[in-house]
Amino acid sequence: MEEINVNHRGTVVHESGAPKKIKVERGQRGGYGWEIEIKGSDDATMLKWIEDTDSELQRTYLTPDNQ
Repeated sequence: MEEINVNHRGTVVHESGAPKKIKVERGQRGGYGWEIEIKGSDDATMLKWIEDTDSELQRTYLTPDNQ
């Protein structure tokens, strides 16, 4: 998986050369939310990438230190 470097403030959008996009937002109450977008033709590969990316974002942003 590609590394995503963020500073935990505001909105972060990660775009790579591939048709993938991640948008991370921090709400007014300090909570985080994200959008994951991927385009392609192999459904199984795309779903796996989304699952892996979502898990990584949860580990990064939904830890007790960040809530």
